[in-house]
Amino acid sequence: MVPWLLIRDWQPKLLITLLTLGAAIPTHLHASMGVEGSTNGVVGEVTSVILYSTHARVERTIGIAEGEIGLRAIRIGPFPASIIDGSIEVSGSPNLSAASVRVQRSRGEPVESEGIQKKRKLLKEREQQLLILQRENAAQEMMRSRFSAILPELDNEHDAANLIDLNQWAGMLDLVQQGMAGAARSSAALAPRIREAKDLHEQARGELAELEQVGNRERAMIHVGLQDLSGKGGVIRVRYLIPKATWHPHYEIDVKSSAGSLQIRAFAVVRQTTGEDWPEVPVRFSTSTPEQGSGIPELDSLVIGRDRYLDQDDFKKDFAGFAAPAREDGSRTRRARDLHEKANKPGSLGERRRNQPLTKEGLGADNWYATGGTSLRSVDEMQRAGLRMPSDDRFGSAARRGRLPSTSNRGFLRIFSSVKPEAIPADGQQHRLLYSVKNLEFDEERLCVPELSTAVFRRVIATLSGTDPLLSGSVSVFLDDDYLGQTWIETTAPGEDLELDLGVDGQVVVERFQRDSEDVVGLFSKAKIYQTDLELKVSNFHAEAVQVLLRERIPFTESESLKIRVDRTKSAPLPAGLDSKSGLLSWKVDLAAGNTESIQFIWSIEAPLDVQLMRREAPERAEEEGR
Repeated sequence: MVPWLLIRDWQPKLLITLLTLGAAIPTHLHASMGVEGSTNGVVGEVTSVILYSTHARVERTIGIAEGEIGLRAIRIGPFPASIIDGSIEVSGSPNLSAASVRVQRSRGEPVESEGIQKKRKLLKEREQQLLILQRENAAQEMMRSRFSAILPELDNEHDAANLIDLNQWAGMLDLVQQGMAGAARSSAALAPRIREAKDLHEQARGELAELEQVGNRERAMIHVGLQDLSGKGGVIRVRYLIPKATWHPHYEIDVKSSAGSLQIRAFAVVRQTTGEDWPEVPVRFSTSTPEQGSGIPELDSLVIGRDRYLDQDDFKKDFAGFAAPAREDGSRTRRARDLHEKANKPGSLGERRRNQPLTKEGLGADNWYATGGTSLRSVDEMQRAGLRMPSDDRFGSAARRGRLPSTSNRGFLRIFSSVKPEAIPADGQQHRLLYSVKNLEFDEERLCVPELSTAVFRRVIATLSGTDPLLSGSVSVFLDDDYLGQTWIETTAPGEDLELDLGVDGQVVVERFQRDSEDVVGLFSKAKIYQTDLELKVSNFHAEAVQVLLRERIPFTESESLKIRVDRTKSAPLPAGLDSKSGLLSWKVDLAAGNTESIQFIWSIEAPLDVQLMRREAPERAEEEGR
């Protein structure tokens, strides 16, 4: 009994001693052990998305529970393996800070987005539907076969005595015919349903194959060393850049003729196959290009030259031998092989080309612009040497260092926000998100070029207000209650004019009459006169007054032997541009409702008899005049 009493009295004392010792251990010793938080392996909630031209920056918010003071190891993920390591940013509450960030990639079970899972489920459903229809069709075919088997195949010699009664035979024949006809009708009714089911099945299969990527089995985990100064936890935000997300602008413009105003609705057309679905969160659209870096391109000095004593014929032969094409199996023809060996013999240009360092200064006759070829050096070698690449699409935009994308928005750096949160699944489909609505007043003009077409075209001109530009993009145009179709606008800055063509105005009619004549003048020094009498008639069938701009042209010449004259006495009204060097003329005609106006214009060319005239379009002269 004594030992038991000793043990019973000793246990409370031991417990108190252990608790006292535990309380005496400094808290920093607990922290130094790297205690893992309770948020291991979570992805958090997507709270915002910024879309760029080819990438997206995703922000996720993760709650950190209370825990030990000091360093805590947090594992966040899994994410698609395509996330860009250098773009990962971790920030948190005042008491939380990221001490380290590391990305670990591994292969495991396929990481499928919700969109892929839905497509896979849809594909399975459509497979079942197609299978049911095919089974039903097979049943109808079997029924037709059974009905056709009912009728016996009789042999006149042996079975003539066993023929059944004709009435019974006729009844059986009617029964068989009705059964076969019914089965045929059912098969015919199933045929379009089977075709539709096959099309839907193939469509689902194609969409699923498009979404499935080889790297879906790869995943990334973000390991964060999180410093918790208070042990109270809090909230951290993880931001990262991920490819395979694009956006481009699209506009809908409603033109209200009676009000003289138009409304511009700006949409972002978004498509993403990042491997993760984005729920209904605020989405922003940026014109910057983080995937291309922020470096400013620089120009180097450009020298085009050749060796002073290099023989041109030898250079051509050497170059032909060096760049002699090979067959598909890698071998060369005999002549090409001889040229190739000659080009690479000691002392030849090809041999010097191989041995000289690949620098701008050491190019000599091997200069890119002198040879005009790409087979002499690989693209990687030329990039390492800092050489300028040719503007050929086969090298891709990455090879054109420092060049802005073709859809450059004139350097505008803007971020637009969707008007409401939107969900964007990783389904590869286009999603249109509204991000801006503008209402503008416009001026309207009507334009006609009768020589090319007597149709009168309408155009509205509106000055863009506000601080945001309109980026280059496609436009769907609506005039009152009518849809006119699609057009394209270039980037328009605030304060600039937006010009929008509205098609043909059928209530303004232009007629053009041209009469050409020739005459010889002069007694001793004869010349030929080519005269053109032009008449234009413009009629307004609108209920209100309109103004029409008419454009015509007369030829110009730089030859002193030719004379071009306008008969100003018989031409009325005189057009604008008579004194220009381009020969481009214009009239602004104001028409009251229901009125018709006429224009008379007479001009001539005087040329020597032995001179043959030739006409040529000269768009360069119009550019000089700013037209």
